[in-house]
Order: sequence, then C-alpha cells, then structure tokens
Amino acid sequence: MKPPTAPAIYARISLDAEGDGKAVQRQLEDCRKAVANNGWPEAVEYFDSDVSGYSGKVRPQYERMLADIASRSVDAVVCYNLDRLTRQPKEFERFND
Repeated sequence: MKPPTAPAIYARISLDAEGDGKAVQRQLEDCRKAVANNGWPEAVEYFDSDVSGYSGKVRPQYERMLADIASRSVDAVVCYNLDRLTRQPKEFERFND
C-alpha cells in the first residue's frame, strides 16, 4: 500500500459544553502528530464541534469530507478514534464505500 498523498483529519465532539473547542483541538493536535510521524504531507482538516455522531443530524464538515473523498481530493483519513468518525454501523458502511 502506497502512502497517501492527500490525507485528511477528521475530529468531532458531541457536546462542547464550554464552547471553547478544546476537545476538538486536542484531537486535531494528536492527529497532526500521527500524520507527521508517518511522513505524510500536511492534512486537510475537517471538524464538527457540538454535533452528535449518533443523533443522525447532518455533520457539515463530515459531509464535505465525504464529498472530497468521492472527488479523490482526499485519499486517507486520520481520526483520533473510530467513534469520532462514525457512531452507527450504517454510517461506517457509507464511509467505507
């Protein structure tokens, strides 16, 4: 498998009670380190703050990322944990397709 040439980072927090975005920023920082440690190019970043992954509500940045994957402008996705990316099996299947 060849290394990605156009990686992306996706971060999400369901509830940002403080409204300061710190949880998303911590996820992004860890993911940036993973990208750098693998020697990959700088990643495009997508994040949805204060949006539940389980509720079924539209996550605008997630949808934008999926569109970029479909257009092949993104060829890999790094996330802090899989549950930050998807929360439901049908959503994971959509991502995987």
